[in-house]
Amino acid sequence: MVHQGMLLAAAYRSGALAGLYDGDEDVASGLLAGVVRAGSCGAVAAPHVLAVHDALVLARDAAAAGVPATETWIRQVHAVACAPQVTHPVPGIHGVHDHVLGHGDYKHHPNDASTATGDRLVFAPVDLVASEMAALAAAVGSEAFGALDAVSRAAYSLHAVTHVGPFAAGNGRVARVLASVPLLGGAGIPFDVPLPCAGAYSVALAAAGRGEPSLLVALVTQRCAGLVDEAARARSEAGTATGVAVRQWERRVLTARRLHELLAPAAEAALARHRRRADLGWMANLAAAEVVAPPAGDEASRFDAAPVTIDVPISGRTVVREVLALTAHPVAGPDDVVLLRAVGAEFDLAVREGDVARPVAAGFAGRLAALLDRAVTALAVRAAVAEDDD
Repeated sequence: MVHQGMLLAAAYRSGALAGLYDGDEDVASGLLAGVVRAGSCGAVAAPHVLAVHDALVLARDAAAAGVPATETWIRQVHAVACAPQVTHPVPGIHGVHDHVLGHGDYKHHPNDASTATGDRLVFAPVDLVASEMAALAAAVGSEAFGALDAVSRAAYSLHAVTHVGPFAAGNGRVARVLASVPLLGGAGIPFDVPLPCAGAYSVALAAAGRGEPSLLVALVTQRCAGLVDEAARARSEAGTATGVAVRQWERRVLTARRLHELLAPAAEAALARHRRRADLGWMANLAAAEVVAPPAGDEASRFDAAPVTIDVPISGRTVVREVLALTAHPVAGPDDVVLLRAVGAEFDLAVREGDVARPVAAGFAGRLAALLDRAVTALAVRAAVAEDDD
């Protein structure tokens, strides 16, 4: 819960630093303590918080895998972190115009900017971005870079991305995610800048741009220690509210487990209904389809149950699969909601605690059957296409 709170607080502050919304340190502290959900940050802020959070999860996974950042990965981070941002301003001879932001795409126009003090920030020219980013990726993937301490690697990442400015917008968000990789790998801490520290952060970045990196290294060090202290303080001050949040999370996990018990037999019933339909002869024959449920108690993580799958063998060589995934993660949906997703069919179902209380609500049983019927039909279509290709 503490780790999740750190990711959410860092995500919230990163969006505020980018000027996407006005930040509130009380909200950041609530996220850190686990008593405020990302969806409660406001209609404007919430999509950006969730997007940067998802990008920080990419950083966490990269750190766990020990895989160095590549250009492709950095562009993926931009696509994820900036997904809710549709446009960006581009100055022209007739004024400033909004252009569509290419998610994961390098910039197509100069994006030089001015600071609050009137100083000019000059980034890499458009035609040099590809070579500069190739050099950046080579540097962070080098053996010499890997031998540096985590703080120095984080500081370099911050400076490198913000110095090149490869994207039309979102460079700060990408830089802070990239800087989080070594910190998450070393201590499980993302790079985080509280709003009162925004001025010191800008000064440190500017100093690094002048060839004086010590201020930026010191700031990263201070922020690592500061975030740990802040998390401990926020948890302590939250008191009873934290306990309530934990109990809500536990109820969500219990809901997911009960739903997980229903999934395999409900999927079998959906297959049986599909096989009885005479009007589906043009689709793939699902007689050999098999529902595969993980062993009882087998969980992918604390909040994500191991998925149930429906496998359809095709010509003995190919398996077409529908994945029925469950997540009880508090970031993923409204309070007390578990999300059931038919991944291949791209269908979702929101499940609340009362839906799967024993006995299972009749109305919910019908909703679950309807989702699985649609998922099985979509699976049959995919299987038919795969069979034709074979």
